[in-house]
Amino acid sequence: MSPDGAYYWAGGRRIPLEPAGDVVVDLESDAAVKAASTTPSLRAEGKALSTSMVMVSRAAADRALGEAAASAAGVHPVYRAEDGTLIAVLPEVRVEGDARSLEQIRQSLGAAHVTERTDERLVLAPDSGRGEDALALANRIAETGTADVAQARFIRVLARPEP
Repeated sequence: MSPDGAYYWAGGRRIPLEPAGDVVVDLESDAAVKAASTTPSLRAEGKALSTSMVMVSRAAADRALGEAAASAAGVHPVYRAEDGTLIAVLPEVRVEGDARSLEQIRQSLGAAHVTERTDERLVLAPDSGRGEDALALANRIAETGTADVAQARFIRVLARPEP
């Protein structure tokens, strides 16, 4: 297990995650908007993952966002998986199961809310807006055995293949 205890569940197996030293900053988050003058430096220094998300070193996020980088919504952890790929954890959890199980999970939510619901799926978001909390929520649900699947939303960052 990693030093910070991070992991996720896949195929009934606990997959350990190692801190990568990077974070993903959502440039549309409140913390980034408040520090808007730093957006160009984050974009220049980081790797764009989408139009609003950039992966940067933890140090760059700390410089740009100050104290907010440690606890703000919109700053998400990046881990290294067993296969060496980087995994950014976003603040969303997909849960699949039967209608009764999903209702039980919905009723037991603490600091999270439902953003999407079908007969076989719930999409949850932690109220904190943080990827760490989504990972913890997904693991907690997976470990109860109530759902068929419970997993945080990941962006997997792969090295570009050699030509």
